[in-house]
Amino acid sequence: MHKIIYIILATIFVTSCVKPTTNYPSMTLAEIEAEKKYQQSLVNKKEIDNRTQQMDKKLRHQELLFSVAKKIMPAGADLCNELGKSSGGCVYEFKLDKSKEINAYADGKNIIVTEGMMDFARDPNDLAVVLGHEYAHNIMGHIRAKQQNVGIGSVFGSLVDVLASSQGVSTGGVFGDLGTMAGAYGYSKEFEKEADYVGLYITEKAGYDIDKAPDFWRKMSLRDSNSINNGFTHPTNPERYIALGKVIREIKRKKQSAQAMLPDIRIN
Repeated sequence: MHKIIYIILATIFVTSCVKPTTNYPSMTLAEIEAEKKYQQSLVNKKEIDNRTQQMDKKLRHQELLFSVAKKIMPAGADLCNELGKSSGGCVYEFKLDKSKEINAYADGKNIIVTEGMMDFARDPNDLAVVLGHEYAHNIMGHIRAKQQNVGIGSVFGSLVDVLASSQGVSTGGVFGDLGTMAGAYGYSKEFEKEADYVGLYITEKAGYDIDKAPDFWRKMSLRDSNSINNGFTHPTNPERYIALGKVIREIKRKKQSAQAMLPDIRIN
């Protein structure tokens, strides 16, 4: 009985609804199936084109990185030896990272450049500035120094936690954390300045046009204006632009007076 009622209600609903008044074109299942296959082929082609473009871009990045690295490497290794830094090694491997972030970094053994940086620093002179900077980080022992500073900061901070605890005050290890942070960031900006300075000597020794080097930081500001005024772990872009201009003048003075093409290293 209930089924009959449902059928009657459904029939009334369908017959009472307003219907379209135009004639939609009829089609066969074969026509639909053929169009499905064609549209899928278009999707496949687009995916293949995208993959091919990605592979082409990666190949271009690798070729550019190799072409600049093969000049920066001997220049950096020579400067490393001339500065007496060879005990920590003078030759490093260059690696490409798939990250889209505009970044490059050194870890003491390698120099890593992101895909994002390769897209940004497409001019070989720009990339040479980046690689020279990272090479300088390694030969000047900045990574080891940072690790040492972190250890010292952590020890001193933890001592404060222990002393506080001996007086019945629980700090929850906050001074140990603060000490670690202070060690990590304490001389970060100074290390970056030194890498800019020493790195430009490497870039010059590699045969690149260092007159164009300061413009890299103006380009960076156009890409991200935050670094014009903000510089917690790194100098601001205006500072880096001005400093590189002065280093260029220093290098040219040394060339004119036939001095050794070495950065001025302060003896502590």
